[in-house]
Amino acid sequence: MLPNTKALLAFAGRFLLIFIFILPLWFLLTPAYNRLLASSANIVLSLVEDPHVTTLVGWRRNIAIVRAETPFRKGVKVQGFTGYLTHFNFILMTALVLAPRRIDWRRRCKVLAIALGILFVTHLLYLLIGLKFFQQPELEAFQSLAGRLYVWGLNLYLSVASQLFPVLIWMALYRTVRSIPGRGPVPESENAPEGDTGESDPNSSKNVYLVGLRQRHHASHSGYERFSRYVGTTLKPPLNFRRGSGALAGLVNRVVTAVTRHPRYSIGALLTEGAAAFHMLRHRDALYHVIYGDSDLWLLGYARLRTRNRLVATFHEPPAFLERFAIDRQRTKNLDAVVLVAESQRVHFEGLLPPWRVFVVPHGVDTDFFCPPERISDQQVCIAVGGKLRDFETFTLAINLIWRVDPSVRFVLVGTPHTKDAHLRRLRDERVHFRRGLSDEELRRAYQTSKLAVFSFRDSTVNNALLEAMACGLPIVATDVGGTRQYLGGESGVLCPPGDADALAAGVLQVLADPALATRMAAASRARALGYHYRIVADQLRQVYSKVLLTGHD
Repeated sequence: MLPNTKALLAFAGRFLLIFIFILPLWFLLTPAYNRLLASSANIVLSLVEDPHVTTLVGWRRNIAIVRAETPFRKGVKVQGFTGYLTHFNFILMTALVLAPRRIDWRRRCKVLAIALGILFVTHLLYLLIGLKFFQQPELEAFQSLAGRLYVWGLNLYLSVASQLFPVLIWMALYRTVRSIPGRGPVPESENAPEGDTGESDPNSSKNVYLVGLRQRHHASHSGYERFSRYVGTTLKPPLNFRRGSGALAGLVNRVVTAVTRHPRYSIGALLTEGAAAFHMLRHRDALYHVIYGDSDLWLLGYARLRTRNRLVATFHEPPAFLERFAIDRQRTKNLDAVVLVAESQRVHFEGLLPPWRVFVVPHGVDTDFFCPPERISDQQVCIAVGGKLRDFETFTLAINLIWRVDPSVRFVLVGTPHTKDAHLRRLRDERVHFRRGLSDEELRRAYQTSKLAVFSFRDSTVNNALLEAMACGLPIVATDVGGTRQYLGGESGVLCPPGDADALAAGVLQVLADPALATRMAAASRARALGYHYRIVADQLRQVYSKVLLTGHD
């Protein structure tokens, strides 16, 4: 018999013994768990608009749905959820944790506590989602065969979903702890590459892990996280989206936001952090970098306290939005350091962290892909890219002022909300071309066929579009807010006061009317952008990682 088969049979035998031992105990505990689950669901029930449901009651093996017109009392048949079947996977999880040999008991207890906590939240969501179906009046009419089949089918779906989803979660969690039952603990050196002892090496990025979800609207050659090609190891998130779509996703995200008190947090971020937290349990003296701390940071701060790892987060939003998104002392107190993309953000963190735990590392750009054209366009075309934090009122006023002086100037607007923004909807002119859904090559071509780039900001730290335009060798006319001056420098373009349409129009006309000035600005833009190549940004981050690994909170 093969060794792997022996190990599998030994594991199966221990699992069955523990399973049979725990089974009667859990049947005794089920009523208490039902009462706890029903009480917790009642607290969250206010988030679900449900006039038909008054409360939930945990009673024996059921959780009963008690309606206003049917008060609960013993002997009255009401709709409900079966407790024994719904919670049966608690026994499976407990047996799976206790069955393997040679695993530290502290590790077993940690994993079991986290797994049972996730399962409890899953059951809570299961109850809330089930209520959304049960409250429909047509489900209460059991007069027809079709109605009864519909209700039975729905109950079967909810029961199966409540079983399969937790088991799938548990399978993922269990693989992060030990992948093969009965194999025993794997020494740290066995998982490390040859020559890597597992100790923190300040000159190496092998013990640096990057956590976060990619922004879906970014081009494949864009995005802050592109520096990961040169430093660290990116942990693969369990989902490739943050919030999802549809009514069910909206309900789940509202629950997550209410529980975490984080207005931008989402179910995708929670699961991504959960996977990273289990990764933390397997590692020591490593550094974890949350790429988008504004929206994806909540759980890992607590997980960091339970391990000997370091935690760093990058924040991208301007100070006014950091305050609005509740980036406060509670959110940052467990961080070993924060990374900012602009000096203008530093003011927000002055009262939250000591200055030696705050680093400013610029946003990067792929200057190999975004590059100047072989031949500069001779047409009077201005490009504007993006819609976030843009001042389209000032921008549209500036366009009309430009046309009064030079009616031949054309504008290409990429990725702007022209169907939603009232000011852009008024730009019904053949000289304005709106474009969306461009490929990377089409976006680069749009930059290369333009004469200059215009950015009218309400607020800003930095953004991909500004750096991409600079990398393509375009003169820049932009609003002087946030980190714009830091990235542009003094020779790459014209900076205008916020909300000043006259200054914005004058800057565009000045560059278009002076080819020599445009050439100098184009060269300065390209030279400036080369200093923000992702490889250079990665080198600066590597220095931050080395300092944090050496000092931590000290």
